Amino acid sequence: MDKLELHRTIDLSRYPLDKPDSPEYRALATDKRKQLNHNQYCTMPGFLLDAQRRKIVAAVEKRQQHTHRADGQRNVYLQRSRSETLPDDHPRNIFARGSYNMMGAHLLDHDSPLKDIYYWPPMQQFIADIVGEPRLYPSDDPYQPVNVLCQGNGDCSAWHFDSHNAFTMTLMLQAPESGVIGDPVVNETVYGIKA
Repeated sequence: MDKLELHRTIDLSRYPLDKPDSPEYRALATDKRKQLNHNQYCTMPGFLLDAQRRKIVAAVEKRQQHTHRADGQRNVYLQRSRSETLPDDHPRNIFARGSYNMMGAHLLDHDSPLKDIYYWPPMQQFIADIVGEPRLYPSDDPYQPVNVLCQGNGDCSAWHFDSHNAFTMTLMLQAPESGVIGDPVVNETVYGIKA
């Protein structure tokens, strides 16, 4: 995706990812890195322009019948079975319900703005600058690079560690009509970037 297209998706005046040598970019990356180090997450309100965000939501809703449904019990380590060698009150044996529909990258349109953002080199470098890595590499997995988590009435997310990820980037496309929006919980091993 080139800058001409991205200016319709990302608020580049607020988040100048396309100008990595500018003082504004450096200040933004530094601020987000400080937020991440202090809070274990950082936020970027208004990152997506609203008109494009609405188009993304409409495209997802159009294909939602093809998503994978998950509804089950899991512990904070994302395991679904208990340990017979640990006590009942051990975190390994405490389960909570998680329910959602997951749309893998293969179900998104080829020209989806979500894919374009993920594969855009300035976005990858911006995230690398925030998390303190020299460079990030996109996933070759056809299902995992970009996922859309869809939750409806009664769905919920069980709190868990993202133990196999160095960090997670989340774009909230649509706030719930009612209920509670989950906030990241700070701990020493889980990093998150919430946009």
